[in-house]
Amino acid sequence: MTSRANVNGAITHGDEFVLTSSEFDRKPVWIHRATVGTSRQYTSVAAGGPEDLTYQPQGKRMWTLTEYDGQRTVFGIPLSSIGDA
Repeated sequence: MTSRANVNGAITHGDEFVLTSSEFDRKPVWIHRATVGTSRQYTSVAAGGPEDLTYQPQGKRMWTLTEYDGQRTVFGIPLSSIGDA
């Protein structure tokens, strides 16, 4: 279970889940990855304002986008690079 605030996106893949959360003022985003019943893992990405998530099974990659006007970025992150879950 995670107690993080400001969750903006979530996906599940098998028995794993991935969440994005952000702080205010365009600070780096946190990506949370865990397997049901295990402790959570975190990875910080130097992009603020993550939004929705999607998963690309062929490349085992999670995709998200940032929300700030004038700085919207779509980027993919290999699932294996998020924490140690």
